[in-house]
Amino acid sequence: MYNILGQVARKIGKIYDKSYKISEDKSIAQLAQNYFIMEDEIRILSILVKQQLPEYDLQIIESSAKLMDFRQTDCIAVCAFIEVFGCALIAGFFCAVVILILGLIGWWAFIFAIGCEFVYGVICEGGLGSMTLEECCDWCLEIY
Repeated sequence: MYNILGQVARKIGKIYDKSYKISEDKSIAQLAQNYFIMEDEIRILSILVKQQLPEYDLQIIESSAKLMDFRQTDCIAVCAFIEVFGCALIAGFFCAVVILILGLIGWWAFIFAIGCEFVYGVICEGGLGSMTLEECCDWCLEIY
């Protein structure tokens, strides 16, 4: 049933193609072309799934997508890193950085009392560690 995604990509490509004809904005033309390429690639994927992975050729009940620009890749990288390595490991890393930076000027009491606890609280208890990748990206884009 992946072919339905190709049909959606073609429809979106046609919408952008019409917009390009009105505005003559080259970036919109490129976006339309990318959707047409996506349609072709999804068609190939659909054929491969039907032939080689029939157990995954199921009806798609729900699907969603987001258009992303280049600045959003930073957020994806940060959130994927959090998802893969976990908040405790990342908080530990940032805490070590805090210790190194503030330790050089002798603020040890501040580091242990506030610094590490704050970092752990923001990253883990503050929600980053419990967010889905999509929620994390949305959060990141709001503050970016």
